[in-house]
Amino acid sequence: MSQGNRFSYEDRKSIESMLDQGHALKTIAEEIGFNETSISREVLRNRIEMRKVKKCKVKPMTCQRFEGCKKRRICSQKCTRVCRSCSWKRCEDICPDFKKIVCTTTMSFPHVCNSCSTKNRCLETRYAYRAKYAQEATEVRASQSRSGIDMTTSELMWLSDIVTPLIRRKQSVSVILKNHPEIAMSPTTLYRYIDLGRLGARNIDLVRAVKMKKRNRTVKDRTTRHSDDGRSYDDFLALPKELQDQTIEMDTVIGRKGGKTLLTFCSRSHRVLYAHLMEKNTAACVIAALDSLEEMLIKANVLVKLYPLILLTDNGSEFSRSEGIEMSAIVPDAQRCKLYHCDPYSSWQKPYVENAHALLRRILPKKTSFDGLTQEQVNRICSHINSYARRELKWNTPFERLPEWGKENILPALGLDIIDPDDVNLTPGADNK
Repeated sequence: MSQGNRFSYEDRKSIESMLDQGHALKTIAEEIGFNETSISREVLRNRIEMRKVKKCKVKPMTCQRFEGCKKRRICSQKCTRVCRSCSWKRCEDICPDFKKIVCTTTMSFPHVCNSCSTKNRCLETRYAYRAKYAQEATEVRASQSRSGIDMTTSELMWLSDIVTPLIRRKQSVSVILKNHPEIAMSPTTLYRYIDLGRLGARNIDLVRAVKMKKRNRTVKDRTTRHSDDGRSYDDFLALPKELQDQTIEMDTVIGRKGGKTLLTFCSRSHRVLYAHLMEKNTAACVIAALDSLEEMLIKANVLVKLYPLILLTDNGSEFSRSEGIEMSAIVPDAQRCKLYHCDPYSSWQKPYVENAHALLRRILPKKTSFDGLTQEQVNRICSHINSYARRELKWNTPFERLPEWGKENILPALGLDIIDPDDVNLTPGADNK
């Protein structure tokens, strides 16, 4: 057997020789060392059509009773010749017992007429297998499969109508193919079509077509001020695994310095992102935002189902008033959550909210002012992000990971809506659509 389980030229010469001798498929498979199905497919794929029979010394066979037929005088009583040898009349035109030949040789294995004894006077479509032509045809197919586009102009237009609008909305190629299974191609092929300029989208429209800045390898002080108050990251790791998985990561996204800021929350269990608009990026505004959010969830009877509520955040100054964040503003002397802080300069310890920020920044790029935003617009932005499928969620959306009670209670309480996959827009201005 040849290397890589492919037919070599020598294998094809052996197949041709054994077909000429009329060997059975099983015999050829055992001799060559390939599967029977592979050999049958090889012969059928690379067979060539032989020239039609035009002139021959013996009359071509057209009737199943041609061999041994001794009929005479069918057309005239004066003729003494055997009718099958007559060159003036055709058997199918004058013989009442004519029965047309149906060749089954080319319909199943061997698929070719290499060993047929009547191939030189058969009027049916004849095929032959030749190693030389089979090798050349295989090499041509291998070359063509790596070049050009295997689609017609109408098919390319159909593909462009689906893909181009979604790419311009900053949806990734993988998400587009997941939401449109009728596009039967791999992400690599679609990337290649875009790179060749065959679709309306361009490389610059792709989400990841950016340059990364060189990392700063400077070692910074990682001393935390929460090592003694029970709110450090080591204290968080001491929690049971079930509680760690139910944690909600909290962070802020800054617009214009001194202007409005977004307080963001992302659940580790289902990755749903929620952002609350704050007037400033201060500790007092964070506490006020949490008070407003607590009141909203209590009215919707949702907060009780979220207990125990654990928040994981960084060491920013806006999160410095830990007791104010933890204590309830509605129930006296009650604790609404437990707060933990990541180690300094360790944003990787809260990866889910950071990844959600990458999607948020597609809609609200850095240095964008949030002063003109309303909470309804922010909710709309979060709805687009939460309706976007993710690879780490096995191509589900965060909304799809929510339990049914969450869809019925949490989403209305937070003002979030489920958006159709083709309507998801991650470009600036998505809050107005």
